[in-house]
Amino acid sequence: MAPPGLATEVVAQIQGKLLNGEKPINIAEDLGVSYSSVMRAKAKIPSDVLEKMDSEQVGVISDLIMLQLETGVEGSIAIAAQIQDAEWRDRQTAAHLATLYGVITDKSIRLLEASENASRTKAAIDDAGLQDYSN
Repeated sequence: MAPPGLATEVVAQIQGKLLNGEKPINIAEDLGVSYSSVMRAKAKIPSDVLEKMDSEQVGVISDLIMLQLETGVEGSIAIAAQIQDAEWRDRQTAAHLATLYGVITDKSIRLLEASENASRTKAAIDDAGLQDYSN
């Protein structure tokens, strides 16, 4: 049975995309449905089928965190591109530009540090022969 408001064909498309490893947020965007609708369609997939899905599938919270990170990075890129506009830049005070530069630099460094820490943690788990339960 399809979740309320979704045609059976759409639910089948959603479930097929989920089983092919696509991210729920991307499915929602591709099919023009809400994220909640995708997650309701996912809940209709039998648990034994879900257990067989690729271990790289992420949960609802992970998807939302990734969406937040992706959106933040895309926003930072757009802001950085705005800085290239000399006319806009000339209208800003030195203090505002310095603050903007500082924030962008700080956030970039924090993202690099987080990525490096994640790589080290993964390497340590692999070296120790432990099971990685982060996914």
